[in-house]
Amino acid sequence: ERGTTLYLNWDAPSPQLREAFRTLEVRQALSHATNREEIKEIVFHGLLDISGYSFAPQSPFFSEAAYTKYTDYDPVLANRLLDEAGYVDADGDGLRELKDGTPFAINIDCLITPSFNVDVIQLVAEHWRQIGIKAYINAVLRNILWPRRNNGDFDIHVWSLEGPADPLARMNDWAIMNPTVPFWHKDASTNAQPWLREATQLIQKATTTIDSVKLHEHMTQVRD
Repeated sequence: ERGTTLYLNWDAPSPQLREAFRTLEVRQALSHATNREEIKEIVFHGLLDISGYSFAPQSPFFSEAAYTKYTDYDPVLANRLLDEAGYVDADGDGLRELKDGTPFAINIDCLITPSFNVDVIQLVAEHWRQIGIKAYINAVLRNILWPRRNNGDFDIHVWSLEGPADPLARMNDWAIMNPTVPFWHKDASTNAQPWLREATQLIQKATTTIDSVKLHEHMTQVRD
C-alpha cells in the first residue's frame, strides 16, 4: 500500500511560504522534525514501512539510501537547520517567523476519509509545532480537495505516494511532461527548478532508449 505523502507546493500562493519551501534546509527540517516511528506505532500498528519520497523497493532503480534519506527523527537538527536558514522566533512567542515577519504557518489539505489521513496529519502538526511551525489542517471531501490540487491553490497537499514502484508509469508526478504538471510545481514549464528540469530531460532519455544499461543510468540519476 502506498503511504501518506505531503506534497509541498513550490508555487504556493504566499510568496513568503513559496520562498521557504524552495529552501533546502527548510524541507530537510520539516522531514527531520516528523516522528515517523510515532506515526508508525500509533496510526499503522507498527506496520508502516518508513521512507521518504523515492522509488520503492519493487523498482529496479531502488536505493535504500535514497529511500530513507532525511527520515531520521531529529528535532535538534531540524531546529538548527531552520535557524541557519534564517527562520527564527524573533518575538519569543514560540512560533518562527517567515522573512516578512509573519508567523511561519502552513495550511495542510487532506481528505477527511479515510480517517488515518487526518490522524497522520494531526501528529505531523504536533511534531512541527515543537520546532516552531504552526500547521492548520484542512480536512475536506475529494470534491473540494481535488480542484485545489489542480489549481495549485494549496500550501501542502496530502495524497498517497504515486508511482514509486513504477515511476515511468506516473511521469506526470516526477517530471514536466506538459505545461500543467507536476501539480506541486505548476509554474515548472516556464520557471522550473534546475534539478527538476534535469530530471525531466533524463526521463525523456529513459523513455526513448532501447539500451537497458543507459535506461538504468538515466533513472538512477532521476532518483538521486
